Amino acid sequence: MQSSELVELYELICLYFTSILIRFTRPTNTHIYKGRSSAIRALISYKRRKKSQRKEMLGTKEDFELIRQQINIEAVANHLMKKQGKNYIFPSEKSASVRIYPETQSFYDFGRCTGGDVIRLWSHVRDVDSWTALCQIREIFGLNTPDRKNSRDLIRQQEQARQKQQQAEKAEKRRWRLQVEALQGECELYQSILDSGHCEPLSWLWCICQNRLTSASGKADLMCGIF
Repeated sequence: MQSSELVELYELICLYFTSILIRFTRPTNTHIYKGRSSAIRALISYKRRKKSQRKEMLGTKEDFELIRQQINIEAVANHLMKKQGKNYIFPSEKSASVRIYPETQSFYDFGRCTGGDVIRLWSHVRDVDSWTALCQIREIFGLNTPDRKNSRDLIRQQEQARQKQQQAEKAEKRRWRLQVEALQGECELYQSILDSGHCEPLSWLWCICQNRLTSASGKADLMCGIF
């Protein structure tokens, strides 16, 4: 924070505490009330200005998500660091302590016990914040600034597809569980008949129950991955 911003913040803090004192002392002088109103207006203006600056600096979720989709973390690692074997050497160091995981598009620095995605890698090596890292990656790798509407639509479609996939997986698991439970119920039924003593061994009923028990038990084992 610059010195001018510190002075401005100090003045606003003083005005804020002045307004609190005014609230409880019940002054009779009207110009003090005006001072309190000015302090409140100044605070509101300051908060709005800082909120606008934060929006400009932080960017949007769509920007970061698109960068993760557009750039490969290995390309970024090769640009930032020198590779030694399977690992990378962090700048100004001799040993290779940074490992890249292409399957998850992530990294981990064993020397500093930190890791993350491609944007985190850039900010970690270059010692910049995430928004600066995003802008530098765009500039160096020639990535265009995305259309925010199209970006939101793309991410919304991906989120919907992910939710549909999760729902389909849940439905499939539910069908599998019901089928296994039904087969287990059949096994218990046929086994109870065989153990009841009401059917002679090798009789017609005994053979049917034995065959169906073997079939249901085999299907259940296959569905559970035993064989």
